[in-house]
Amino acid sequence: MVYELLREQFLECSLDEAWEFFSSPYNLPRIAPSEMDFKIVSNLQTDKIYEGLKIDYTVRPLFHIKLNWKSEIEDINSDTALLIIN
Repeated sequence: MVYELLREQFLECSLDEAWEFFSSPYNLPRIAPSEMDFKIVSNLQTDKIYEGLKIDYTVRPLFHIKLNWKSEIEDINSDTALLIIN
């Protein structure tokens, strides 16, 4: 069984400004809830995402238990600011 979580957010900025922010993997900790203690552990060689980029990080989503996690950027559509991350 596969679950999918979809969210929609309205931002008071242009699409280009939003894309500039969300297309940087270094902003991931800024958009994650602070109580998750999100930390990137990958040695990233870029400040922009790209298809195939793999990001290793740690999170503490529940009871402050540390989990190692890996995401891969599968698809990017900057025209609609769509990211598919697994």
